[in-house]
Amino acid sequence: FTDVFANQAIQLAEQDEDVMAITAAMADGTGLIEFKKRFPERFHDVGMAEQHAVGLAQGLALGGKKPLCAVYSTFMQRAFDQIFQELSLINTSVVLCLDRAGVVGPDGATHNGVFDIAYCRMFPNMTLMAPRDGKLLRQMMRLALHHQGPSAIRFPRTRVPHADAELPAGELVLGRAEQLVSGNDGTLIAYGSMVYICLDVLDLLKQKHGLSFSLIDARFAKPLDGEMIRAELTRQAIVFTVEEHVVAGGFGSAVMEWAQKEKLPTEKLSILAIEDEWIEHGHRAEALETAGLSANRIVERIMEQVAVKAPEVHQQPIARIIH
Repeated sequence: FTDVFANQAIQLAEQDEDVMAITAAMADGTGLIEFKKRFPERFHDVGMAEQHAVGLAQGLALGGKKPLCAVYSTFMQRAFDQIFQELSLINTSVVLCLDRAGVVGPDGATHNGVFDIAYCRMFPNMTLMAPRDGKLLRQMMRLALHHQGPSAIRFPRTRVPHADAELPAGELVLGRAEQLVSGNDGTLIAYGSMVYICLDVLDLLKQKHGLSFSLIDARFAKPLDGEMIRAELTRQAIVFTVEEHVVAGGFGSAVMEWAQKEKLPTEKLSILAIEDEWIEHGHRAEALETAGLSANRIVERIMEQVAVKAPEVHQQPIARIIH
């Protein structure tokens, strides 16, 4: 993901001389070394001062520039007050590019970027999005750069799917989700990095339990696709949100809050996310397993909830086997 971000930043800068890149002692980690070489006067490394990075981005934006502010998710927390006052409060058009969002494996608990949805979505005017693959990351960067107001794009520290294996990209419209698979036994609404894992989950649910689930790529955590949420909670017996973020304040919480406000049947909804605990050192696959977000663990968690919330769905595979 980092390489895709870095290459797209250069392409955008080639097309628009107002595009600038800012980081905070993370030029190498965010992939911006080549950008620095290509556009030295349009690149700013402010050192270990994330607050200043966001403040500088605001100033450049007010001066007519289009800043990409690239900082690890976990370190952008240091700029919480600047996101509030310099971006949200006056609706400044700055793109926060949150690298290493989600679990990061060997870097450990200090680097796991699992709080950014919560600390960004609470502010008015913020737009939050997360790509499932490189193709969508490129689209989101272009969308965010031309969006009026502050936005944040979160992406993980992992490889993007090979170009030949990427899903076709539908039109990217602000606040619109995309249905990828249709099924009648339940729905998974996945955010960002969880989409491809959830494709594996669908296969396991079908193979092991005879269940046919829908899969939706949420694409945006703010604004939410309310029409999609309403449709799935109305037609399905059970719905799950899946994200690489803590439960509190995350994407699933946003969906639950919206559904409750709209008086939809929230008892059908379950949030699959990181519980209220620290994820320690380990490879990314190990960290996801520990967090209950590997494909096998997600299937286990789904079946536990299906047995409680939608027993009629739980019994369907038996009927299919008999027939």
